[in-house]
Amino acid sequence: MQVSTIALYVVAILASLVSAQLGLNFASGYDFKVSAGNEVLRSETIYTPGAMEKNIKGILFLWPGLWVPENRTSGDLIQTVIEGSKTGRECRGKPGQWCMAPYVMHGVTRADRDPRQYPVDPDGKIKIIYEKTADGASWNQTTIDMITGKRLQSYVGGKGKKTQFEFSTEMQYGNPGTTSMQLYTDTVITLAKAEGMKFGVGRKKGSAVISGVTSEQGGKVWKIASSHVTNEKSVQLMYDTDQVGLQNLAKSGTRWLAQPDPDGTGSFRGLSVLHVEE
Repeated sequence: MQVSTIALYVVAILASLVSAQLGLNFASGYDFKVSAGNEVLRSETIYTPGAMEKNIKGILFLWPGLWVPENRTSGDLIQTVIEGSKTGRECRGKPGQWCMAPYVMHGVTRADRDPRQYPVDPDGKIKIIYEKTADGASWNQTTIDMITGKRLQSYVGGKGKKTQFEFSTEMQYGNPGTTSMQLYTDTVITLAKAEGMKFGVGRKKGSAVISGVTSEQGGKVWKIASSHVTNEKSVQLMYDTDQVGLQNLAKSGTRWLAQPDPDGTGSFRGLSVLHVEE
């Protein structure tokens, strides 16, 4: 069945109406993107989420991710997500604990995740590893509690080459962010081919700060000693709405949202999946 122009127009208008209450926003973080013809083979980082707001509004998602920005409507985003909400019931957490689970975001229409979620303390130290499976056909996400040494999760899902590693802060349902600081330490990014210093400089979002950036093997392995991320008011959105994305969403019936571009142009951006298949 072909999606009509009118149907797409209605979807866009409805999305704009709900955006004031639900908006998908991205605040501070850092992006590290390889040059054409290169790819990321593996990444690891140790993550401490910091304190959750006492009266948290909406939902806050904190994650390191691997993806291809140019394929945002069809490719897979590899992301182990640490989620903050009022209840923590998703992982039977205590007040103030975050909930963590590996996710794979398939374009803008569907997401899968490991059904096992774990509570994470604000001062916890969680190693998050993304690496290709032995046959190179998929991706494995591994989480390890560095305080206890316990392996928590090993989740396989998602396909394709990845060209960008990033730290991101995702705010939904009107979440304004948090004043606490997130900390990523001992980050290691392994590439298929060597990259110059431009890769190590990365692209800063908001007030994030990185330090101790070094490279090995001529630029194939990059290490970041620490990255401090504070979450002020959102400054960036993730997905650009295009006709392909709208058609996929309209066909799938997936609940989604959009909000106007913060630069004031009035263009609608920010597609988000609100339903997760388990």
